[in-house]
Amino acid sequence: MKEGEPLPTKLIQWDDITQMIQPSELIVIAGRPGMGKSAVALNVIKHMNMYNKYPCALFSMEMNSSQVVYRLGMNANNTTLIIDYTPLLTILEFQSKARNMVAKHGVKVIFIDYLQLFGMPLNVNKLFETIAEEQSYILWRLKLLSLELNVPIIVLSQLNRSVEENRIRPGLADFRDLQNAIELCADKVCFIHRPEYYHLQGEAEFIVHDIRREKCAIYHFENKIFK
Repeated sequence: MKEGEPLPTKLIQWDDITQMIQPSELIVIAGRPGMGKSAVALNVIKHMNMYNKYPCALFSMEMNSSQVVYRLGMNANNTTLIIDYTPLLTILEFQSKARNMVAKHGVKVIFIDYLQLFGMPLNVNKLFETIAEEQSYILWRLKLLSLELNVPIIVLSQLNRSVEENRIRPGLADFRDLQNAIELCADKVCFIHRPEYYHLQGEAEFIVHDIRREKCAIYHFENKIFK
């Protein structure tokens, strides 16, 4: 693979939907708890790392390394997938670790599970009045890092509870106070919507907002990708 070329996952639906993963992109995968955000991310990791042999890094702040390896069904001695389990990881710690992984291990794509679990240093925390301001700052730093390293960063994010109350397709407005930062920093935002979760009929949907091209498309995904 030449530097600057898009990264295919060979997960056919993902590649068709997102036009593969472009260098320096910041991609957000969003949904309410239980929608399958982690499952989708792990499926992409499995295809990129185990099948395509791309070195990948996963910053997991919810599942520990053993849980990730178990869900991937992979060899624990795999040296091309770096799993960092650091609860309340700060953005500054993340930046340092990510730079090191790219420089020393040639990591081609970075995954974060998930945005709302980042910690904030006390000296930085005092600069913000709201959680939305903190998360906006984190998104901005993530985008700058993806540009600096020329490596795509895929970050998972929880959505506002209003989606659960209305049971409708999620959209950018469901980020509420974080919407402006998402539209400014993210290149693509992928929403997961599963009517079955609400005991409604309908196929699982992957809703992709291409922020830079100002396009939105809805695709039906195979349910197995959410498991």
